[in-house]
Amino acid sequence: MRLSSKKAIFSTPNTALAAYLISEGFELTDKDTSNPSHIVFIFHNSSVKLSELVHAFNIGKATGNITTFYHVYRDLVDLTRRERRLYGDIKSKGEKL
Repeated sequence: MRLSSKKAIFSTPNTALAAYLISEGFELTDKDTSNPSHIVFIFHNSSVKLSELVHAFNIGKATGNITTFYHVYRDLVDLTRRERRLYGDIKSKGEKL
């Protein structure tokens, strides 16, 4: 997980944290799939609220709508699985990444 003030981005490979941020209204702006076994989720680091939510999540004090979190988390896990399958298909065909 990385907070970057220079680029104004926040990135994390933590699927649960990414799901929590999305369920709290932050938009997933991009994802880095260059290493399918460690997909990195990227958010704009545009507010203090993001840092506060990350801190609350990391210390086990996150609050929010658990149903929304669960649905977002499932979607991100499915996305991760699709990326890994795609990588496996490409790798098995011997194509360059």
